[in-house]
Amino acid sequence: METSVITYPRIMKDDKLEQELTEKGYLVLKNFFDKDAVKELQDYHRNNQPEFYHNDAIINSVWHTDDVKYKRKTIEKIISVYTRFCDQYFVDYKIFGGSFVIKPPHGKGASHPHIDFGIVDEETYRSFNLWAPLVKLTKENGALQVLEGSHRIKHVFRGPNIPDQTIAYREWFWEKQKKFYLEPGDALLYDHKAIHGSKDNFSSQPRIAVSCAMTNSDAEMMMYFQDEKEKKVSAYKVDTDYLLNTKHTNIPTDFPVYKEWDYQHWQLTPKDFGSLHEVQNKSLLERIRELFVN
Repeated sequence: METSVITYPRIMKDDKLEQELTEKGYLVLKNFFDKDAVKELQDYHRNNQPEFYHNDAIINSVWHTDDVKYKRKTIEKIISVYTRFCDQYFVDYKIFGGSFVIKPPHGKGASHPHIDFGIVDEETYRSFNLWAPLVKLTKENGALQVLEGSHRIKHVFRGPNIPDQTIAYREWFWEKQKKFYLEPGDALLYDHKAIHGSKDNFSSQPRIAVSCAMTNSDAEMMMYFQDEKEKKVSAYKVDTDYLLNTKHTNIPTDFPVYKEWDYQHWQLTPKDFGSLHEVQNKSLLERIRELFVN
């Protein structure tokens, strides 16, 4: 699947914002939430916390607990708050769930550069994370970072049992990713195919953010799983109940296969970062750097 030649349905109302999102793979939406909404989300998070696991790593409030009642209530709360502000920016959209993302303090919670799981049919649609900090982001507490233009690299499948394809170049990604020092109420919209991450939180307080997944209104929710023995990847149409009640590492058994592709996992290489016409005697970093200039 070669995503660079696909014409996707638009998601932004404003033409300039749509063009910027298409080119960069992200948008900063200053003051997306008002102060009341920020306080509402802060209060909800403070007053509704189940028993989480992975407490030394970054915590996703919906993935990292088995409390289904809390997960359902939290998704409904986040969608209700986001929806009040999305109509100003987005057209023909829907929200797939939501979660709080908590980075623990005292040098914990790094999220290494990675590409998020695919959640729609990426031969037809894009999907995005609309991520908003509930505290001020600083150099100390693990600001979100995105590698501009990386959503346009050669397509790779991403899912719970598909190995991470970005490991080989993590240090380079750390060096080149743009850091976003946002204020509470600001939001960062980024393509799920964009490489992104955030370093450890070295402050004394948790770094708390909220996020939701967005796509076009007629897109359906997918999960991608690899059959390594058969060298195939399959997409399954799933629903919110699957996400709430099932361990996501398990291949769905109650949902039919939507599409299937011949596929063998590989680590991303310089050739996967764009066209193949680079001068062969240039250094690796020079060849990669040229692909992200402009």
